Amino acid sequence: MRSVCLLWLFACTAFAQKPAAEPRTWTFRQDGRIETQSGVWTFKKGGRVEGRFVRLSGSNVLVVKLALNGREGRLNISSLSDEDCFYLAGVTGQPIAPRPKSETPAPRLKKDQIEQFVETKFDAATAQTTYQEKHPIKLGPANDPRMLNMQAYILANIPEFVAFHVISRCPAALGWQYSTDRRVSFLWEDGKKDLTEAKHFGMAGDGFLLEQFTPRCKFSEFKEIASAKQLELHLGHEIFKLPYESRAAWRALVALLETQPANEY
Repeated sequence: MRSVCLLWLFACTAFAQKPAAEPRTWTFRQDGRIETQSGVWTFKKGGRVEGRFVRLSGSNVLVVKLALNGREGRLNISSLSDEDCFYLAGVTGQPIAPRPKSETPAPRLKKDQIEQFVETKFDAATAQTTYQEKHPIKLGPANDPRMLNMQAYILANIPEFVAFHVISRCPAALGWQYSTDRRVSFLWEDGKKDLTEAKHFGMAGDGFLLEQFTPRCKFSEFKEIASAKQLELHLGHEIFKLPYESRAAWRALVALLETQPANEY
């Protein structure tokens, strides 16, 4: 009788154990990153990585054993392809649904709505037309002795890129803020973008310091940044939250450029 019970217990245990997951190629449906003990790897949309499923960590983190070096890597499930999400649902038994292929598009802005946030400037000396948000975004707390603003603009003859004019003015006693560290990055729910590092322009006035620099990104990247529901701006060692409402002018810039061929402004 004891032998029969042991045999039954062994059989139940055997059936309960799932076979080890096979190595597979994971595909990023958007820019993504893998965190490992040795550092962080970044991947562009369509990037691939070989690894074996290990476990889930939380609701949106996948841990895989990388085929490249046998170490564990952590990546966001939300950055993976639909096929990977279906695979995870099968191997874990948890409902991991892929992101809908089409979401309800945002309502198209009308011309008067665009003009509420965006202005067009023409420089006769250079014959250059610029589209820019009317009012720059003010960064930092209201009582900060330093004035820090960011303003997005697009040159009409280079519509493929969007530039951000960053300007800082502070009391001279605070010293230069961005002469050596002016890295600019955006982080949102679906990705991250490191902007190009621009030349720094500094000027000392009567008791104050003025700093300016202009990083830029591609228009396609700017469109995703402008429409992100949650967005962080990393400027040097500082982090600023940019609420969705504060970026209405950025979305208006996107609407302007997308309707530009059919309308005159």
